Amino acid sequence: DPNLPFSQSGEPAYTVLHFAAFDGNMVLVPMLVNAHANLNARDSRGFTPLHSAARCDFRLSCDDCSRPGSNDFSVRWTQGAKPVIEYLLDHGADLRARTVAGQSVLDIFSTPCAADPAACEPSALASAAPWPSGMCKQAYAFVRARMQR
Repeated sequence: DPNLPFSQSGEPAYTVLHFAAFDGNMVLVPMLVNAHANLNARDSRGFTPLHSAARCDFRLSCDDCSRPGSNDFSVRWTQGAKPVIEYLLDHGADLRARTVAGQSVLDIFSTPCAADPAACEPSALASAAPWPSGMCKQAYAFVRARMQR
């Protein structure tokens, strides 16, 4: 059952889909969705798999992991937060979901916005300038654009 809690996470109600999304795993995420995993399952914090993907702090999730030469993964351009988020949204995940603390998916991203608000303006997001390592500029820009629809 793809909706059973993932007992290794330490977080009650955290599913395998939450973990696969957090991991940026575009091999496992489609398999779980095809097996009818709940795209909007919530853990005890109210995190959905979209919130988990937006954390961008695991080995396949960050944008810098997708640049040539930054790792040895042969699938580096098909893995990560942005493809997972896009896939989940295309299959019915709720972009407007909020955590128990009231955080949107956009609020979960680690960004340089607090220190440099201009870095998160649409023109800056469209530029090729990278954000600091481990921050998901591409995924953040994608979610921001989708939320403004």
